[in-house]
Amino acid sequence: GAALVVYNTGTLFACCYRDEVTFSRFNPRSAALAIVLAQETLRQGIERVGIITPYATQARLLQRMIRQLEVKGKIQASTVHRFQGSEAPVIILDLADGRPLPNVGLPLDDTSNPNARRLMTVALSRAQARCFILANVLYFRDRLASNTTVRKLINFASSRDLVRDPTRLVVGISSAEVKWYRETDDPLSQLRADLRSASKEVSIVWPTALDSRHFPISDLSFAAQRGVAVAIGGDEDVAHSLIGRIHNLRVWHRERAAEPVCII
Repeated sequence: GAALVVYNTGTLFACCYRDEVTFSRFNPRSAALAIVLAQETLRQGIERVGIITPYATQARLLQRMIRQLEVKGKIQASTVHRFQGSEAPVIILDLADGRPLPNVGLPLDDTSNPNARRLMTVALSRAQARCFILANVLYFRDRLASNTTVRKLINFASSRDLVRDPTRLVVGISSAEVKWYRETDDPLSQLRADLRSASKEVSIVWPTALDSRHFPISDLSFAAQRGVAVAIGGDEDVAHSLIGRIHNLRVWHRERAAEPVCII
């Protein structure tokens, strides 16, 4: 295959959020795609895969997902900075940025950050053979100047037919590690079972209206009463309505989103 491929996360409605404390960004769907792509790469006989991202919160999310896999160190996740000096046969560069955040993050915007170009250079040079980039193509095209590094990279990939739709990689996935649902009804019973069995933390993106018959208010409340940390992101009306109803609720960046439910 090609040494460089861009997977367009925009086709997956992969929304990006900001941690309310650190302001670092994270994108659950992009992270899930990175894990799926890494697993597929291992199945093709590659011995080691590195997943790198500009954002510390996204890196921590990826590391937590990897810990649930039986890969024995074959998949490593880190920020680009922490991966300096290391290499891997295949690198997955998860840019994470996307809607509903209005602007591209500082690490990726050359016009605001003189170190953005160096970060991308370091990221691309970590790959010994192939590099897969996860990026919301339209989001970056709409928000970055044409002379910025990320825009140039996307334009280069587009001009050589190296931009791929990742939908085929995730449709129908159902494993112990990653579950991908296209309809809200499908995961509802599993969602409630997971909430009831959660022991430490529940992070949920739910942009649907609060009065929807799907929203698991009672299950979230029960989890919180047992001492489980509950965090929610997505529709601001949902988040505001839950404050005071769920013990110690943590709310992510409150901007409206348009993606299906995602549970971590």
